[in-house]
Amino acid sequence: MPIIVFSAIVGVVFITDVISKAIVRSHLPLGADVKIIPFFSLTHVQNTGIAFGLFQEKNWLFVVISLVLTLAILVISWQAGRRHYSGLPYLALIVGGAFGNLADRILRGHVTDFLDFHLGLYHWPAFNAADSAICVGAILLFLQSLKSARRD
Repeated sequence: MPIIVFSAIVGVVFITDVISKAIVRSHLPLGADVKIIPFFSLTHVQNTGIAFGLFQEKNWLFVVISLVLTLAILVISWQAGRRHYSGLPYLALIVGGAFGNLADRILRGHVTDFLDFHLGLYHWPAFNAADSAICVGAILLFLQSLKSARRD
């Protein structure tokens, strides 16, 4: 996959994340909860931790970890791209999401989360477009590795 396609995926994920967070910050007060359908709300929260609100108040530690991991994934992607690795789109989703959350951490000191799913008493922690891209990319990468392992 050419670097231009990889970069385009990273860019689309990053821009989608940045714009969606900006819309939430400008139109939904912090702490507001707007029910969209019975199991989904838009809820404006600030997360200084990692995924699902774990390890709060360690923002700068996560900036450093995110930078190191993102750079490692970029190096792996660059090397994999030279071998025509079919998992590059999935790595691009992860990198785009990582850049989105990293920008939030550096510029705001927290990540803006707003997608809130709940079913009965079960409440999934709020997340954002970057988190979605990271999770989807990681799941697809995992599934591809299982498929590749079966072929080998």
